[in-house]
Amino acid sequence: MNKNAAPEDGESGEHERKGTVWAATAHIVTAVIGSGVLALAWSVAQLGWVAGPLALAGEGTGTDLDRVDMSR
Repeated sequence: MNKNAAPEDGESGEHERKGTVWAATAHIVTAVIGSGVLALAWSVAQLGWVAGPLALAGEGTGTDLDRVDMSR
């Protein structure tokens, strides 16, 4: 590549950013939720049919109580 030649499109070393904060947030949220959903099947399998749903209900209740507490 000749250093004196004018750079063509895409060769200037600078990239035009086209993403938004909302798009980045959506990607992060889906990555976190995706790994959590994949872990649910394994955790219920380890706990069994009775303790698994009870644990999920307990975690849901705890999350809801935390949400209410943080909103105050």
